[in-house]
Amino acid sequence: MKRFSLLLAALAGTVQAMAAVVLPIEVLGEPGKIETVVVPIPDGSPAVTTMSLRVHGLNTQNKMSLRINDSPDWLTLHRDNVTFPFPDGQLHGMFGGQATIRMIVPLQPGLVRPGANVIRFRFNDQDGISIGYRVLDFNFMASPDSQPLVPAGEFVQEDPSTWSPPLASAEAIAEGKNLWYSAPLWDGGRPIRVSCSDCHTHDGRDLKYFNYSSKSIIERSVYHRLSRDQGTKIASYIRSLSIPYEEKGRPWNPPYQPGPGLDAKPVRSWAAGAGLEWVLDRDYDTLKYLFPDDASLETYRYSKTTNPREIPLYVQFPDWNHWLTTRHPIDLAAEQGKAAGWIPPLVNKYKETRAEVQKTLASGDRSAALRQFVYMCTEVWGRSFPEGPYGIQVSHWRITKLWEMMQEFGFEGDARTYFGPQGHPRSWYGGEVFRAAPHLNNSQSTDTWAFESFLWYQLQVTLNDSNRKMYDTSPIAFEYLHPFTSNWGRPGMPPPYSIMVLNKMKSGEASADYDKLIGGGFNWYPELAIPDTLFGRGWASSEIDRLNPVLKNRICIAIATAWLEESEQFTPADYRINQTEEKLRARSQPQFSTLPRGLESIGASPALVQRARNFVIGINPELGVKPGPPSNLKVNQ
Repeated sequence: MKRFSLLLAALAGTVQAMAAVVLPIEVLGEPGKIETVVVPIPDGSPAVTTMSLRVHGLNTQNKMSLRINDSPDWLTLHRDNVTFPFPDGQLHGMFGGQATIRMIVPLQPGLVRPGANVIRFRFNDQDGISIGYRVLDFNFMASPDSQPLVPAGEFVQEDPSTWSPPLASAEAIAEGKNLWYSAPLWDGGRPIRVSCSDCHTHDGRDLKYFNYSSKSIIERSVYHRLSRDQGTKIASYIRSLSIPYEEKGRPWNPPYQPGPGLDAKPVRSWAAGAGLEWVLDRDYDTLKYLFPDDASLETYRYSKTTNPREIPLYVQFPDWNHWLTTRHPIDLAAEQGKAAGWIPPLVNKYKETRAEVQKTLASGDRSAALRQFVYMCTEVWGRSFPEGPYGIQVSHWRITKLWEMMQEFGFEGDARTYFGPQGHPRSWYGGEVFRAAPHLNNSQSTDTWAFESFLWYQLQVTLNDSNRKMYDTSPIAFEYLHPFTSNWGRPGMPPPYSIMVLNKMKSGEASADYDKLIGGGFNWYPELAIPDTLFGRGWASSEIDRLNPVLKNRICIAIATAWLEESEQFTPADYRINQTEEKLRARSQPQFSTLPRGLESIGASPALVQRARNFVIGINPELGVKPGPPSNLKVNQ
């Protein structure tokens, strides 16, 4: 302790000469790994009582410990000794709902003082899978709401564009490539049957694209029981790949996170997303991007295509670590025996399709290659639905391999070639992504399963909202998305009203104005798009009810008008032609009668209320629409 105090004293006299702290601080390696940094507090600063942190990969409590200056004890962080800025704590905090979280840590007075301060970060293993976490930024403050005391100039962001292979020789890189494809690996104390290339993209481009550091690649290799030298060679191979640098491609930036300006970037940059800076602090702020002015709200109709790629949200999509499988299907098949006999053919089909697509592209027939790829997405994998306790791992392996081919072959930019001119300029194909949701794979054992399911469904809307070729539940099951949007939370959690509005708009746009009759039934499904849930008052709408209830009413009227205009294209008799009993029952549900009642309750014009009543009774006279309660808030409509 005396030597440590002497070190602090020496550092205090050389604050001006200290090097800036390089961020992020990667606390990665074996359990007990410690990283140490030194930061100055300027003379004359108020007493420090608080530390702010933003950390990626803190998916459980007790995983991270701090030790500051000559404190004799480590401070292990858990939900009872930190607070979370809104909405991080309400979105499950350290329990995995979001990959990056912010925290406020109370500190003992006098622990941090003017001059140089030594901060140690320690990794405590909690699950046997993780190798650590990343501190994206931190600072000290006099109080939780005060300004940071460590000057911004004391921190510098690491620049991945300057990275080079740790071993530059052609021999080391070639050996690293060979190890990537064939090195025997261990996981969880047991040997596994697959290589790095099987769980990641086949060539490792995902690690280069998302700018995983050489340190992280080396430490993960050691976790899989390779030597540090072998891990260094693998990292050298990854660094050597000719993959264009993506500024937003970082392990903590969620793939495809929506934000303004994404479509102006090259298609290859879409997967990097808009970055954490476009994750909003509250749901309400999404509305100004959905409806930037009065005209965009008053004239909204389903003929407009809302661009979900550029509508920022207040939730983070899953990061790349959450895309990756933690157990390869081949290992699962070996463990499950006959019950998983369908898995090896599934893996082989991926390899066959990949080879076929490469061969077709080499022949110059890009359209045919795209059709081969989409056939695998929609007809082969889309009809081999993974179930059981191992199903979620198969789903994550599949979406990783789809991303691999989408990126390598540039198929994300070919959407209009496949979907037609009404399609998005960039898109995925099929609905594989929402099938990574825990609720579809018997993975409902954690408190976050409903929220995580919602995230995968919402990501599916961003990747492929149907490109106006919706039919039934393909490429997304809106009948699940809508309840997940409104029910994944609990009192105290941030309300998702703006996301509910976005999803009601997308479910209407997805099936409107395309082929009116498909397979003997209507492509337009009014029960999926009806804005019944937007009228209610409760947890999901509590924020907008408090901030701008008049705007809420105007939104309800605008979307209800769009829904009526689409629905009124057909007569009541039309809705009874070639409809299954299930769909007829769906149109007998009370949700239909909520539309005229809801419009009446918010002060919509009598003409609009009567239109809604006439339509609903025409579809099903048994509903017997009753007047709703009057509202004190009137709107001009």
